[in-house]
Amino acid sequence: MQSSRIPPLLDRVLSIPHQDSLILLTSVLGATTNWLIVRYLYSCLASHQPSLSRHNPGDDHPPLKVVLVTWLRDAEFWKTEVKRAVGIDLARLAVQGRFAFIDAITAVAYQPRPLGTSLVASSKGKSHFLSSPDPNHLEEVVLAALGPEKPSKDDNQGGNVVLILDAPDFLLAASDPGADGRMDLKLLQAIHRIRQHPSIRSTIVAAQTDSPLMVAPNHTTHTLTNLAGQNASPLEIAHTSFLTQLAQLASIRISLRMLDTGAAGDVSGVGRVTYGKPFTADTAGQEDGVAHPEASEWLYFVAVDGSAKAWERGSGTSVG
Repeated sequence: MQSSRIPPLLDRVLSIPHQDSLILLTSVLGATTNWLIVRYLYSCLASHQPSLSRHNPGDDHPPLKVVLVTWLRDAEFWKTEVKRAVGIDLARLAVQGRFAFIDAITAVAYQPRPLGTSLVASSKGKSHFLSSPDPNHLEEVVLAALGPEKPSKDDNQGGNVVLILDAPDFLLAASDPGADGRMDLKLLQAIHRIRQHPSIRSTIVAAQTDSPLMVAPNHTTHTLTNLAGQNASPLEIAHTSFLTQLAQLASIRISLRMLDTGAAGDVSGVGRVTYGKPFTADTAGQEDGVAHPEASEWLYFVAVDGSAKAWERGSGTSVG
């Protein structure tokens, strides 16, 4: 049933992303955003599928497509996780041309593999592989996965592809600042160019915000320091810069963290939603005359079977 797929409390924020939106999902060790990505996949791909509860016979927009790029998890992980948690068959949707998977792990950790290796045993539904960690190559492969370019984004229809970037910040750790330069800026520029493609409806970025990766300005020494009070490393500076600039551009920011009191058997973590300046009346800032919601914080629980619940802090009642 739908309640186990999209927790009612999060139904609005995890619905189909608005046109030209940028959604930033951040996590820490022990509180991953995988289940949020799965719910976005469900919202985008369950439309136009009569067997799923999100299907609306009155839908007059073309079916949405999703391009998922991941630097940490392979295609098999996502196929299994999405099928288990929300009942969607990504392999079948790949054959139908509604889902494309781009393996970015290979370019960083293993020997390059050729583009176009099949995700399923079919001439359709190809899985793409990055053959280089260069962000410019990321742009090339994403555009290839999108297919023929639409003439333009018009006011009535706009793009129909939701791009999901899972852990692109891994590139920052895998790069050599001396040889690669400012990888954070190169990656941000590549994401910006991809977002301008007429087919792109929305972009969702999932990244880490663990404390060891983040730095803050020291107003006494006028330097950037980490939590240990030491001068920040190139990786810490690049990671903080990348996340900060994405957060400033994001329409919606969803952050997950562990409970301050430690692990609990019936609570997986704490979630917080905030909204950025790009929210306007013609996107999501105001819908049907209702102002966009204010920042909120909630608790959530992800069960072994992939189902998820979420409830407001202090309510004592889980809804999922």
